[in-house]
Amino acid sequence: MVCLVELKGAGDIAHAFAQLAFVWHKRPAFHQLLADLERQGGVKPVVTAFVVTNSRPSQPYLELIGLL
Repeated sequence: MVCLVELKGAGDIAHAFAQLAFVWHKRPAFHQLLADLERQGGVKPVVTAFVVTNSRPSQPYLELIGLL
């Protein structure tokens, strides 16, 4: 398993999702790491992403992203 973790303060949560997307779509080193892990381990790694923050998202935002 490969975990991408982005740490952000209260006002920067949207930027966290943008940074995770950038790593997934634009960083060749990340995809090289996945390929190396697959080659060495014989199985395709599972990738999970997390945003860790010290704030609580608003109810409208949670509804927007489908968590309420």
